[in-house]
Amino acid sequence: MQFNDAATTKKRDQDDVTMPGSSVESLTLEEIPVEQAERLRLLLRQQGMMETGLNTHSLLQRVLLRPECVLAQQMNASLDDVYVIYSHVSAALLRRNNSFLSPTPVAAVLSSHHRHFISTGQECLDGALRGGLGCGLITEITGATGAGKTAFALNLAMRAASYPKKDDRRSCTLWITTDVSAFPATVAAAVLKRHFEARSCIDQEDGEDLEDALRNVAVTVHPTLAQLRQYFSVLRSHLANRTDVRFVVVDNFSVLVRRSFPGVDEEVTERHEAVAEFMSILKSIAQEFCVAIAVTTVSGEELGHSFLHAVNTRLRLTQCLLDCRGAFAFQEESQVRVTHVLELVKSSAAAAWRFECEFEGMCLKRARPLGDNEVVLVEDAKLFGADPFGHVTLPTFAFC
Repeated sequence: MQFNDAATTKKRDQDDVTMPGSSVESLTLEEIPVEQAERLRLLLRQQGMMETGLNTHSLLQRVLLRPECVLAQQMNASLDDVYVIYSHVSAALLRRNNSFLSPTPVAAVLSSHHRHFISTGQECLDGALRGGLGCGLITEITGATGAGKTAFALNLAMRAASYPKKDDRRSCTLWITTDVSAFPATVAAAVLKRHFEARSCIDQEDGEDLEDALRNVAVTVHPTLAQLRQYFSVLRSHLANRTDVRFVVVDNFSVLVRRSFPGVDEEVTERHEAVAEFMSILKSIAQEFCVAIAVTTVSGEELGHSFLHAVNTRLRLTQCLLDCRGAFAFQEESQVRVTHVLELVKSSAAAAWRFECEFEGMCLKRARPLGDNEVVLVEDAKLFGADPFGHVTLPTFAFC
């Protein structure tokens, strides 16, 4: 129970001044310019800050944590005077031997906030993403149907599972899908084998084989958004007990939303509210359990603006015609081919970038950054019926 009478207020002020272990010497004006010393001494005296016994908490609450406009109005001072007071009080606090305030190097702050990443396996991609897909963040992998979204996420999961047991980069994956047939189990084993062969992990000292590594990927099926929402309590319990799970994939989120809200025009508001609620819960799970969450979607605006703002990183995959004219000095003619392009559309840590991704089946072989002189001619070429030789296959119409 709290009381707000005059006696209580007076007692609280007295306790604030005589806090044990916090009383220090009076603030001095030794480092203040002479032309401002008298003015500031008067202002400080009016605020009671020239007396002994002021503690750090008092100075923070009465000066440093107050907006400059509010402090200037209370002290009847100019903004220039307030800025000098800020500097003076900050320096005085840092000089105190018993102050909890101390300058900290940026490197020390970064090292104390180490964040795990899910590596893409491609040095250029990891460099652009500042390490890979960050744990505690939500990454959207978007694109048209057949653009390679599932294949890209599958490579991330299989690569994370292929590290040796004693490697800190090794992590388990929880794959959430809309249908059992939507998860390519046979292809997943083939992709994992490729990663094993790439790092020569088949004959490991601990005797782990492909079957053991495949156990690092668990698949759960939830056909609708409502069923997945009910699964969140189980998901939290699972992540609390399995600290080795660092990667969660939701494939395909657009299908979940369409199944739950089949009407496009009539259910727009309800659909957007459900998506916003879902992403809020998903974001809290990512931050609470420090897992990287990848959500695959089909390009479009049906998920609403709340979804666009909820994701931390957005990767856009397209199958397109790429014109490499002038990419190299020895090229005299343009080279046009069908390929996959991965575009870093949104990131809080990196600028926009584009990469050409080469897939062999569903296995990501390599990625390279695109140059300024390489032009994307037609996006989603497979859907448009375009081929690398410049021909376009037009649809055939039958008239009855």
